[in-house]
Amino acid sequence: MHKTNLNAIVKYHAKIHKIKPSPYSHNRMVATLAEAIDEMAKMQLGKELTKKQIKSIETFLRSLDAKKIDIKLPVLPASTKNTPKPDVN
Repeated sequence: MHKTNLNAIVKYHAKIHKIKPSPYSHNRMVATLAEAIDEMAKMQLGKELTKKQIKSIETFLRSLDAKKIDIKLPVLPASTKNTPKPDVN
């Protein structure tokens, strides 16, 4: 059974940059990463995974350790009446 109710569908992050502690869904009903993998396979792919497949995916995801990069965006000057308009052609 999917971790849903009649009024909502569980949403999972499309990208996992770093595995964080539970919960793994917005409604806090998925407590383990293995359970999240199992639910995502059922909901998004319509597939039943074996325990071995789930463990393999979990091991892979836990091996990822992407650190969040602090990106500083430039501060642009305010637009004025003399600011050139973009060329949309």
